[in-house]
Amino acid sequence: MLYTSFEHVDLSKYQRVFVFGCSFTKYAWSSWADIVASLMPQAEYHNFAMAGAGQMYIQTALSQASNKYKFGKQDLVLVMWSTYYRLDLYMNHPIYDRWVIAGNLYSSGEIWPEELLARWSPRGFLIRDLGIIDITHKWFSSAEFDSMGILGLNPHNHTCMLYNQEAGDSMHDRIDDVVEFYQHTLETAVPQVFYFDPSISFTPYKTEHDGVLGDDYHPTIPYILDFLHNLGLKIPPETRIRYLQEHAEFANGDPVIYCYEPNFIIP
Repeated sequence: MLYTSFEHVDLSKYQRVFVFGCSFTKYAWSSWADIVASLMPQAEYHNFAMAGAGQMYIQTALSQASNKYKFGKQDLVLVMWSTYYRLDLYMNHPIYDRWVIAGNLYSSGEIWPEELLARWSPRGFLIRDLGIIDITHKWFSSAEFDSMGILGLNPHNHTCMLYNQEAGDSMHDRIDDVVEFYQHTLETAVPQVFYFDPSISFTPYKTEHDGVLGDDYHPTIPYILDFLHNLGLKIPPETRIRYLQEHAEFANGDPVIYCYEPNFIIP
């Protein structure tokens, strides 16, 4: 069954839980997936999320895990879909072939040449990714295992991640027809976890990436706890206190230096 909330999900019945996504699902501090898994002590926990991953990598990891672990009635499969402007490539490397997963194309520094960025279409990435989400959710709906698909951001909120505000504003009208075409798919997904909205109270943690210190945009632990609560997840008070203690350490401690640990099924 494909769920859209945790309200009617009996976490005690599962023997394994598999999660997929980007850094919103596996990061330097406890993610939404870690908190859900902590409420399932009887279940094996497999987290195949990858920082910077887009829908292409997430779908590939899902396929590989399904083939390796043979998802069944005893399993819960959870996905948080990533942002749309991402390109997951498996490329040649001097020592070994590897996944190149760099996150948002328009904020990845000098990885992609400007002339290439200018030719890529944000609308095209949305068409590609909603197609991936659509076919995956159709599979989930007919599968014998239980599942949930969560949006990292709703389609119209993704435009804020383009290279400039003017480009983001101009995209709204150009994606309305795509969003309408896949509205039935979006209705099978859990609404977005995170709002890039200055009106929402959100004090970020400090992290260090490549020697640069700054505010981190990833959802903080209190934000995640509230998100899961709104999805109907029953979080015991002692569990909430434990995660709020972790939050205090990140909020008041030294900046986090994040180094991801890939968990590839086929490296």
